Amino acid sequence: MWFTVFIGVNLIQSAFTKWCLLETILVKLGVKKEGVGCSVK
Repeated sequence: MWFTVFIGVNLIQSAFTKWCLLETILVKLGVKKEGVGCSVK
């Protein structure tokens, strides 16, 4: 349940700030930046 809450809050927050915590985490894990993120830029 907490994972679902994290995803929901992250999506709402990124809609207002254009910054996505998940994108930051994935880039640090080595995922390429193309196609990564909460929203299309």
